[in-house]
Amino acid sequence: MRKQTDYEICKADDSHVRKIVELFKKTYKNGYCTSLFECELELKEFLKDENFIGLVAVMPDQTIIGFSGLYFEKCDYAKNASGIMQAIEDRKCGLKTHSISNIQHVYLANFVVDEDYRGLGVGKAIETEKDKICNSLPGQTVIYSFVVEDSAQSVKLKLDYGYDIWGTRVFYHTLDNGGKGHILIMGKVVGFDKKEMYMEPVSDVTAVLVNNSSKQIVRRIQKNNENQPFKGKVVYDAEPNKNRVYCNVKYDPNGDSIETIIQNIKNKKGAYAAIYIEAQDIGIHNADKILIQNNFFPVVILPHFADGKDIIEYQYIDDTLANMIPDCLINKNEIVNYLKNKQ
Repeated sequence: MRKQTDYEICKADDSHVRKIVELFKKTYKNGYCTSLFECELELKEFLKDENFIGLVAVMPDQTIIGFSGLYFEKCDYAKNASGIMQAIEDRKCGLKTHSISNIQHVYLANFVVDEDYRGLGVGKAIETEKDKICNSLPGQTVIYSFVVEDSAQSVKLKLDYGYDIWGTRVFYHTLDNGGKGHILIMGKVVGFDKKEMYMEPVSDVTAVLVNNSSKQIVRRIQKNNENQPFKGKVVYDAEPNKNRVYCNVKYDPNGDSIETIIQNIKNKKGAYAAIYIEAQDIGIHNADKILIQNNFFPVVILPHFADGKDIIEYQYIDDTLANMIPDCLINKNEIVNYLKNKQ
């Protein structure tokens, strides 16, 4: 077995593409990985994206034994990840010629380590490099990571680096045996110790998720006597090949009612169906109640996702799936009890 020091972490480029694709095909036999990592041509184009940084663990013989990426949604300096990397390198040399700020969202995606090289600290080495990049950014940075639920090592690694579990997309993808797999949404916020967020009263099902999803954010439930109905402007989206439908909803007094939004999503008939709503919106108290009555349950809360507000993901869970909800879902007990009492 090779020693840990036999590999190095470096930025991915075109010369790594073929072996990255081979690594993903070898690792993700259940089809979870996106088509992007199944096609060399598509991956080459993606590596050119100015907002993406790919990191690879490379052996001396150029074998790729690990990969992960960072996607930057917003940045002031140079508007791209290349500018960020250059600014970080300049700072290491004591230069301050570049100013980078307002990095609002960083997505850590497609983390994989070759099964033949696990236990050598490859994942930790890649995670350390990503952490250095994120911690080098001034201002507030929200970091999101999507982890396969049955990858205990990946989950533990993230927890060791200060990440919280913000929720779980249940029954999100199909496994080799025909069963359903789940995706943990993990993350942390860099740039402040704690922050308070205020929102209208919500159900116990939602409150458990809201109050237990982050050590860095304290969410205050405010009393609301106005009891306003929720209306929102909706953007619908879908992944037909994966049988997923979802929509993003932003409060708009002239928008659709929550009942209309629910019916529209149901009409699209996706195995995974979800409605994403800003947690601090007016009328969330009523929207939360109606969504749960229609079997759309809160499964994830994303801090600072839209205009500095939180996003709650409500996912449709059929009554028949109550006994299949995974333990990793923060508010599993509340959802299961609700479904059982409803029958």
